[in-house]
Amino acid sequence: DEHTVFDSRTRLMGTERKHLAVKLAEISFVKSDGDYIIIHKDDGESFMTLMTLKSIEKKLPKEKFCRTHRSFIVNVDKVRGMKDGKILIGNDAIPLSDSCKASFFELMSRKSIILKTDHE
Repeated sequence: DEHTVFDSRTRLMGTERKHLAVKLAEISFVKSDGDYIIIHKDDGESFMTLMTLKSIEKKLPKEKFCRTHRSFIVNVDKVRGMKDGKILIGNDAIPLSDSCKASFFELMSRKSIILKTDHE
């Protein structure tokens, strides 16, 4: 269904699984690693599957997920801020490339009020 990413060739970092369904709301971000992707969940769990970033990008809803770099896609609902030009999700700092800035900020502005602060 549209709320789940499913792939039959998924590995939970070191543990083989034949099938794995992941709720989209649980995905924090996706990172490319060659011909594989690593899906990071908000509970800290991550797993690797044989799939390209481009192919999973087509499966993810564009109103929630945004490419931020040639190697990253983020769930905008998980973004907690920015620091030093990086997107903060949980304890991770995700790069934001110049070519992805406009689409990222446009999507974020539909989801949040963006405030600039002078302090950390």
